[in-house]
Amino acid sequence: MATTSRGRERARVISGRDHDIKDEADKEGVSQGMKAISDFSRLPPLERRAVLEGLAVTLADTAELAASEGEDALEMVMRSVGAALREAAGDLADTDVALAEDVAVRAMSLIMTFHARHPHLSLEPTLH
Repeated sequence: MATTSRGRERARVISGRDHDIKDEADKEGVSQGMKAISDFSRLPPLERRAVLEGLAVTLADTAELAASEGEDALEMVMRSVGAALREAAGDLADTDVALAEDVAVRAMSLIMTFHARHPHLSLEPTLH
């Protein structure tokens, strides 16, 4: 039970419900993110979890790019949000769909903010 409430608390911090988080992404970027996951709540819990975990990985990868571009603050935020999202993904996917959707939109907003600042950089799939 403690893990569940701790995970949801971290998600609330990420989503800004308990803190005033200023997003640099413009309203259009956020609304595009909302459209991209408009069916998020209809996904089964395992698929919601996979989406959240994928966003966490993308945040970590984008944080590395931000570091290489000298975007220290953005890197720190993306790493922190990615780590918290990776830890809370399962709990959010199962118990609080609205909060999970809000967190996903904010994660995508961070990613879009970086790419708006650095359109010449992109994440490409890497095969291992």
